[in-house]
Amino acid sequence: MKYKRIATCTPEELHRRLKAFLPIFRGLAAAVIADHADQAEFDAAVEDAMEILDSTPSASTCSELESLFGLMAILFVDAPLLESKPRDQVQVVIDEIEQMGTALSFVARTWHQYH
Repeated sequence: MKYKRIATCTPEELHRRLKAFLPIFRGLAAAVIADHADQAEFDAAVEDAMEILDSTPSASTCSELESLFGLMAILFVDAPLLESKPRDQVQVVIDEIEQMGTALSFVARTWHQYH
């Protein structure tokens, strides 16, 4: 999302981008989350998010996705095995998490005001 301003993102675009990112994110999380309970919680959040992504995109769905994505981000960043991965690769993933989270937050809070 680096090439597109957050202020111009639509709920439809965020749904599409998140739907593409979640399977990758799930695989990355599986490589670093060591605790089975945390992995189960991460996977449940992904499943819930995928169900929401199948609904009509809106500010409301982006708000729900923001909450679930936040949980996934916390579980990923707090994973003990993350420190064992190459720092530059980890930073790329963290940058994408931050951009996606910021875009979800922005759309969830402002989309209805302007559209």
